[in-house]
Amino acid sequence: MKKLTLYLSILAVLSIALASCQERIDIPADELPPAVVIEGRITDETGFNFVRLSYSEPAFTTSDTPPYINNARVVVTDLTTSNEYVFQELRQGFYSHGVFEGTPGNNYSLDVRFDNQHYYSEGTMPSPPQVDTVTYVYREETILRKEGYYLLFSGKFDKSEVGYYRWQVFTNDSIFNNSSEQLAISDEFLEEEVVNYELPYKLEAGDRIRMEMYSVERSIYNYFTELSSVLLNDGGVFSQPPANPTTNILNVNIPEKPPLGYFQVSGVTT
Repeated sequence: MKKLTLYLSILAVLSIALASCQERIDIPADELPPAVVIEGRITDETGFNFVRLSYSEPAFTTSDTPPYINNARVVVTDLTTSNEYVFQELRQGFYSHGVFEGTPGNNYSLDVRFDNQHYYSEGTMPSPPQVDTVTYVYREETILRKEGYYLLFSGKFDKSEVGYYRWQVFTNDSIFNNSSEQLAISDEFLEEEVVNYELPYKLEAGDRIRMEMYSVERSIYNYFTELSSVLLNDGGVFSQPPANPTTNILNVNIPEKPPLGYFQVSGVTT
């Protein structure tokens, strides 16, 4: 797998580190009964794999921590090799496996059970993205963007079939997590070789930067595209009523009542 570590100098040093960090996504919603939230990700690298279990909260809650789901049985299975990996709860509602490392092209399942509830999902791991360089550029303020430094990505895409990708960018170990920055793209809109593709992440001098690029399945691309639409919804008279993004996880016991969240099976380049 190709590894990139880039050190940029913008008055102070910017660095792309390799340590993993997870995200929490808040979805605006009406007052509804708590729903199960499953956020899972497995990759072809150790250290990037987790499943987070919790219940949804009211939109205007003042709590910083959701009600976590403890003592669940969380199993990831390589359906190609029949190997099972039991994820352990390392902290409240957060499950992981110390040595799991997926294989691109293999099929995987996620099986989650707790309190007589059963959730299941499957996915095929894409090959990791081919990243050539990551650099930065300074931009003046315009109507469409603020003044600052922006990341530029160069890489190649296999155009034999449509591919889908997701970026996560961290500054000083904090993830960009607003509506315009939940970036997922389809390479059907890109050339086979991309040079200096600008990512919409405004940086400041002295920021410490880490970028993770994931190849994802279409269901995950759709999920984060829908999520961005939900977060951009301003509630105006011409806006569609907000709806939860479409999950790729099945409620085995009550199929018509799926959980919130997603199971992302990815190749990753950092």
